[in-house]
Amino acid sequence: MRVTDAGTNRIVDYYREMESSFANWGGGEGGAMHYGHHDSSEAPHFRSLTRMNEVLADLVGVSARDRVLDAGCGVGNSALWLARERGAAVLGISLSPLQVGQASRLAQKLELAERVEFLERDYRATNLATASFDVVWAVESLCHAEDKESFFAEARRVLRPGGRLIVADYVLEPSERDEVAEYVLERWTTGWAIAPLWTWERLRAATLAAGFREPRRVDLSDAIRPSADEMFRRGKAGFPDDLLDQGKSVRQIAHVEACLHQKVALDLGLWRYGVLVAER
Repeated sequence: MRVTDAGTNRIVDYYREMESSFANWGGGEGGAMHYGHHDSSEAPHFRSLTRMNEVLADLVGVSARDRVLDAGCGVGNSALWLARERGAAVLGISLSPLQVGQASRLAQKLELAERVEFLERDYRATNLATASFDVVWAVESLCHAEDKESFFAEARRVLRPGGRLIVADYVLEPSERDEVAEYVLERWTTGWAIAPLWTWERLRAATLAAGFREPRRVDLSDAIRPSADEMFRRGKAGFPDDLLDQGKSVRQIAHVEACLHQKVALDLGLWRYGVLVAER
């Protein structure tokens, strides 16, 4: 089931046009599409991507006893990792038919299709059975939703009693912002098809309103900074050429420009990288 609206179409179009960019970031087929977790500044980039899966899985104790819903699964990196490394049964959902197709083919290639399935669904209204999952996992996907309340309500509905929710995403810092700060945030979020960011207090309130227990917050801002720096470096190196490349679309150029502004916004203290963990 998919809720069709302008936001949905924007997200699907964005990920279709940015396919090669994310493949380059994640190391090719089935690569991760998130910031990663650096335990030290010397950690290799691709190791940081796997390390993020490890850190988040440990926070909610994913095991072979669990059925996991990967809400906004991208091309399947986390879902496949959870099945292979933790033995979990995983359903990954994405708005993008392109991503679902890529993830499904990779599951077959890795001989994980018996434990992992991918469907084209909207995490705000999945049409999945009530109380059918032990964990709902959302890594850098909630940021795309305008109506985040719908996500929290649906996550609680599909979780079994005692089920766990984990959300890793960009959290807006509450502060007075001048025109420059607003400009930087707008250029970043628009370039990555991100909806307006929420503060921790607003995320917490929505979690509680949906019926979850008091959520726990884990700040991973320091762990993602090397990746923010790397995105900035890549964007700065390619941006002039992207402007001159007649084959690039406006959306693709905006994406590269956003790679610059995400770091500027982080350095200005406009956002933090936060993990929300809650129990049904």
